[in-house]
Amino acid sequence: MAHYDGYDYGAFWQGREYEDRADKMAVAALLSRIPSVGSLADIGGGTGRIAKVYKERANRITIVDPSSEQLKHAKKSLVGTLYAEFSVGTAERMPFSDDTFDTAVCTRVFHYIHDPEKAIREIYRVLKPGGYFILEIPNKYHFKNRVLRILRGKRDDDVSSRNSFVNHVPRDISLILTTIGFTIIEARSVSNFRSPVLKRIFPTEFLLSLEGAFQKPLRGMWFGPSAYFLARKHGPL
Repeated sequence: MAHYDGYDYGAFWQGREYEDRADKMAVAALLSRIPSVGSLADIGGGTGRIAKVYKERANRITIVDPSSEQLKHAKKSLVGTLYAEFSVGTAERMPFSDDTFDTAVCTRVFHYIHDPEKAIREIYRVLKPGGYFILEIPNKYHFKNRVLRILRGKRDDDVSSRNSFVNHVPRDISLILTTIGFTIIEARSVSNFRSPVLKRIFPTEFLLSLEGAFQKPLRGMWFGPSAYFLARKHGPL
């Protein structure tokens, strides 16, 4: 049993249309860089929030999640929209053979991951040689955090996570990816304009138009609270 079996993710995303669509925008853009998506594992896919983004590209879809209850919600929400398989597992331990999938997607999961290297090694294992990996991490050093650190006089290693969530440093994740055997193809800074003030002042469509224009340019300073990577496992597909 997963600790968030009874969590209402539908309620969580209410009022977060900008963040939801910014995620989907990033996933769609990175998917467009993949010549053939083939068989796809949505790791930590939960209720299938991202599934409609890749349903037209993937030949076979497997949604993996630690929570059997969340997977039940996914089956209900996706019925009639796409065919998918559902499997209980975690990013650190999945019930699949080596070299199973052509593509893996993992979003809004690494805030639970205390050992990112272990999870990335497991995802590397289940990907075929030449397979693609879209990864989202909560960015520890996004712009707001850096400003707060300066104002409070904190060192880099004092930037804390909220509650029990874990934030990660993009450069550290980049190093883990490349050390394990991935080549990073593209990176993006996402949810760059996530601000209660901005969301009250500007229409969602306007903020999303800015988001689309700045996801790639702002990657250079890891501005936003989410960092995305598109990586490829070494070897021919």
